[in-house]
Amino acid sequence: MRDLYNIYDNPYPLPYFGTQAYGPPGYIFDYGCTVANRSTSSAAVIRGVRQNENPNLTTIFAVLGSPHLSLAFPLWPFAAYVPIYLSSPGGPPIAQFINARKELYMIILRPYSI
Repeated sequence: MRDLYNIYDNPYPLPYFGTQAYGPPGYIFDYGCTVANRSTSSAAVIRGVRQNENPNLTTIFAVLGSPHLSLAFPLWPFAAYVPIYLSSPGGPPIAQFINARKELYMIILRPYSI
């Protein structure tokens, strides 16, 4: 979900000082060619358990907001609740925080998009 490899280059290791699609140094083209494209708003990875292991040990790693900018938060179904920063009637605060930064990220790169 955080793979930035695309048709232009493999931008690893980070920080990346190359350029792609006529952008400024460090620009990574992520529109329609990376795993998490520019419009990706969240991601999740579920790690199940092996046979005969306690299913309560299943772990969900939730990434709210742009996977390029957010953190993976571990959650367990047996916990029976989600922390307040990941769940709120007005939208998850962490997603709002990350998405506010995504807009800044997008404004900086928008002039160089193809």
